[in-house]
Amino acid sequence: MITGERYRAIMALLFCFRTAWFLGSQPQTDVAHFVKGLQSSFSVDGIMEDGGLFSTFTKELLHLMTAADRTLREQDDALFKKTLVQYVGRQRNSDITLLNPNQMFSGAGVEVNSEETPYIWIESWPGCPPAHLYRTIEMPFSLAAIGEWLVLARTVQGHNFPATLMTLASTMAMCWYRKLLGEVGHFNLPLLYREPMCGKTLTAQCMANVTGSDSVYSRCTLAAITELCSMSTIPVVWDDPTEAADVSQLATDLGNGAIRGTKDCNLQPQTGCLVTANFDLGGTKKCYTHLNLILFEKAEVSDVAHVMQLEDGARKASAALPGMLSLTDGVTAVDIWKMTLQIMTCCKSLEVRLVEGMAVLLTVMTKILEALNLPWSDELFTYLQTEIIPSHMQCLGHSVNKIAANHGTFSRLVSDIVSDLAPEQIPEYVKLNGSCLTLRTVELPRQIQQRAAELPGGRTKNVCMGVMKKV
Repeated sequence: MITGERYRAIMALLFCFRTAWFLGSQPQTDVAHFVKGLQSSFSVDGIMEDGGLFSTFTKELLHLMTAADRTLREQDDALFKKTLVQYVGRQRNSDITLLNPNQMFSGAGVEVNSEETPYIWIESWPGCPPAHLYRTIEMPFSLAAIGEWLVLARTVQGHNFPATLMTLASTMAMCWYRKLLGEVGHFNLPLLYREPMCGKTLTAQCMANVTGSDSVYSRCTLAAITELCSMSTIPVVWDDPTEAADVSQLATDLGNGAIRGTKDCNLQPQTGCLVTANFDLGGTKKCYTHLNLILFEKAEVSDVAHVMQLEDGARKASAALPGMLSLTDGVTAVDIWKMTLQIMTCCKSLEVRLVEGMAVLLTVMTKILEALNLPWSDELFTYLQTEIIPSHMQCLGHSVNKIAANHGTFSRLVSDIVSDLAPEQIPEYVKLNGSCLTLRTVELPRQIQQRAAELPGGRTKNVCMGVMKKV
């Protein structure tokens, strides 16, 4: 029979094992999470109130805990150097991507044993990602899996196939949100747009499946979606948000690299989200440079069997996730600017940051298609020229021109300079700095100062970040 003292000793050891990793991983600043963790260590049948045993610890039991802690550290000190996992996906300053407590892989696309990583992920533990964010992808890993799915999608999606490619590129780019935000200097939120029943949600659902999830968050609040963006580096799907203003706010916050939290503090976003919508785009005019429009047409195929086939194929294509993440990681600021210059040849009147947003997606998708040896890059350029760029001009052009009426000369100067700048003319210091923002805020203002002097009305001064004043 187990005596009271022995029961307490057993519970104390259980406490050591369950909290040693948590306590040794990092300083605890959230007292509520710590207390909740202590109580959950002694819960019975899932009832947290049974944690009152902690308050009855005697000095002997505390000494026992100290001795057990010392013994464990002597046997395996690495056990206490593990970091508590706080979000799903690629971990900061590491090449390891964590999908769930039992599945993770390295930057080389090799499966990793959880015990060999410097991370500890305890299911349902306070501070760890919730279960609904877990991802599970197919094994073995193979980049060819996404190629097979794209061949299927080309048949099923029909004229929406280029939009499907852009959506896939958006998903992969957002897996590297923090990296691309630093290199480009801003972020463009992908907006899958057009009337109902055109395949937006189907495509978004397939992207969730490709990244190892079945979850689509429909009509959830702005606060909920921003919190999800802070708990994973792999994007989620925000289906049919009610208010255009909420999408505008999220796009602005993600462009600034900080989002509003729910406890009087800012959250640090780790990724963006795919947004499907059919509201009036007029409500997003103030943040249009933070959007990436992906336009769909009325679906050619609505057969349930084809839809299920496409979704099931996307789940199998999740085996390509490590390979696609590796390819996207290879995208640099110079690659993006080369693509920006190429797009600028057919749309000089669009704002540079808007074109950069499109260039990110084309660069990512081009790398994936080249790795798969699939010849569909030209279809993406045709899609931009015939669908995306005209839509920007028609839907957003008038409102943007009103807002920027006083900066028309500046816009023309920027467009001319950027389109005249060949890829090989990108300054070396820009390449070394590795930032598109450097090119926009250093090189362009210098050239604008030179060319503005030739305009009627005198010279200019104070040219910085798109503001030009005449003197």
